[in-house]
Amino acid sequence: MESFNAGSNAGSIASWKSERSTGSRRLLRTTTVIMDHSIFQEVKDEYGNEHVVTYIVSNHLSVICQMYGSVWPRVQKFCFFNAILSAVLWYADMKYDNIDLSIDPSGHRYLAALVSFLVIARLKIIYGYSIRAREQLNVMTYSALELVELATTLTSDNRQLEALEWRKNIALGIIELIRDCVDALSYNSELASELTEDQIIRRRTCFRQPTLTALKLKKSIVSHRTEFGFEMSTMIQRPVEELKLLSLVDNFIDAFFKIDSLINTPFPFPLVQMARVILYFWVFTLPLALIHSRYPLWGICMLIFLLTYGFIGIEFVCIEMSDPFGDDANDFDQVNLARIAFEDIYLVLYRNDGHEGEVSKVRRIAEDMLSKSRFFNDI
Repeated sequence: MESFNAGSNAGSIASWKSERSTGSRRLLRTTTVIMDHSIFQEVKDEYGNEHVVTYIVSNHLSVICQMYGSVWPRVQKFCFFNAILSAVLWYADMKYDNIDLSIDPSGHRYLAALVSFLVIARLKIIYGYSIRAREQLNVMTYSALELVELATTLTSDNRQLEALEWRKNIALGIIELIRDCVDALSYNSELASELTEDQIIRRRTCFRQPTLTALKLKKSIVSHRTEFGFEMSTMIQRPVEELKLLSLVDNFIDAFFKIDSLINTPFPFPLVQMARVILYFWVFTLPLALIHSRYPLWGICMLIFLLTYGFIGIEFVCIEMSDPFGDDANDFDQVNLARIAFEDIYLVLYRNDGHEGEVSKVRRIAEDMLSKSRFFNDI
């Protein structure tokens, strides 16, 4: 790890943390500019993780042709099947006058309105779940960073070894809490719909662990006057300071359990079943309704292909978005979001203590802690 040269007040220093460990595909680069006693930090995430979907909105051709993150690979078999079925039915209807395979399209029009409502309503609800889960992730990362920042601010004038140890324990405690939460969310996404007894027990253990880690973190916060024997500050009353620090831990845990309630409150099965039955019935009987209108062969195949892609594709989007904490292309990259939060915590400690050795020690302890998590070792 390269070091900061904080002695100069002019110029720019591009250093700090370019790290690539075994089995890791990430690269964090922090650029720090020091001018007139002000430090402006730019953290750029260059993990090179193919899990993240990136695209340029203004490049229409690139968006249309991009395969990674698209539902097209899973939907194309339905599209081709329905288009081929349409061609066969069209040919049979045209060749054999005594066989009428068409149906009255008026009933299909009414059914199309119902299908559209069910599919779009479900997509809107699931997208709302996803947005709320992402907001709670932001609350968790904000609370973690704010806890370390406030703890270092309240004790910034205290350079005793006890104070350094106290700040280090808080930083390691919140890192451990983030790790436990990410492990619980990631493991929950790996589980199948039918759980074994061992999986149920392990899931309960995973979601119980953050509560125990939060309790340990709270004990670390109040240990400044019981174990280390120093006061946080003389500017503000100690109980108020402690309550603020403890409330940030509560905010973190509250956000975690809100995510838990979102991902473990399934979409009502009767509605999912009804929507899927009507959807597939409508899509695969659509060729019978369209050949009644005497479309040309290429016209009916193209129309059926696009309609199948649209309706079946939206259903697959709903399926993928129903679990945003998995490892699908469009899921949240919560592991790397946690890594960025860790880097911010290290930087806050360095800015306050000014000892690269102490920050390196915290980093080594944290990396050893994270090595026990399979999900953090996979990146």
